[in-house]
Amino acid sequence: MPKAPKHRLTCKPCAGRFGALETHGLEGIPLLHEELEALYLADYKGFYHEECAQRLGVSRPTFAKLLKGGRKKCVQMLLLKKALHVKERLSHLVYALPTDDQRTLSLHFNVARYFAVMYIESGAVSKVVYMPNPLVAKLEAKGIVPKNDEDSMGFGAGRVIPELLKEATHVLCVSIGEGMVRNLEGIGMRVEKITTATEGLLLEEALKQYEAIA
Repeated sequence: MPKAPKHRLTCKPCAGRFGALETHGLEGIPLLHEELEALYLADYKGFYHEECAQRLGVSRPTFAKLLKGGRKKCVQMLLLKKALHVKERLSHLVYALPTDDQRTLSLHFNVARYFAVMYIESGAVSKVVYMPNPLVAKLEAKGIVPKNDEDSMGFGAGRVIPELLKEATHVLCVSIGEGMVRNLEGIGMRVEKITTATEGLLLEEALKQYEAIA
């Protein structure tokens, strides 16, 4: 099996080929997954280049080279009738999903009993670790039976949960507060919501809905 790259690739392309709809048989040019990640971090997320380089796991000059290459290829697609073929790399992705029963996706985030940390290799789940949520233990020690995320206010959720999930590259959930999103994204995670999820959705089915696994 190919070794996972050292680069921290958190964006997943929605398709493998991009180009003008009006033209067929376009000449193709490869867009590296690292170039796509550079575009995502700098042009979509708006991070400074130094921070982008750290998130991607490369030097500042290497990041600048990847970003310049990605931008040039996008201009070629828009102006010169080129087709972009995204060369998606096998990457070591780690998804964190809230769960109360270690089987299904919790409709809550801060007060989920566990976080399922799912390691994805070559489009399949290679390992799952269930991490107890320390906030739930704190609440129950105070005699509080948590029913929604508002019950975690004042218990340091924005500090505790990001530290607990720091190994993850993605967080997949149903609902989450904007402050928590900022805290998770601030340490390099990508937060995705499944807005159509209902109670009882299996964790692996949630991953399939997001196309994290085949």
